[in-house]
Amino acid sequence: MEEKRKQLMELIKAGRLPISPSNISMVPYESGDRKSKIMKYSADADLTIIGFTTDALKNIEEFSEGYNDLGNILFVSSNRAKAIN
Repeated sequence: MEEKRKQLMELIKAGRLPISPSNISMVPYESGDRKSKIMKYSADADLTIIGFTTDALKNIEEFSEGYNDLGNILFVSSNRAKAIN
């Protein structure tokens, strides 16, 4: 996760992501209820970016519903690395 944080910070410093580093929270997830953890950490966020794998799409309703109390949500999936240009 530290490597992902470094990548985000480099994108911010380069002006590729127009947000303040102080507005980023990396939420570790290893086990338990993923949705509850996201809701806990992102309740006051203007934008929540949620990554997922294709396995999560097997039950799309269960995956995508239940985030009613969050602001804007961006669901992101990728089978391989993508460059942000």
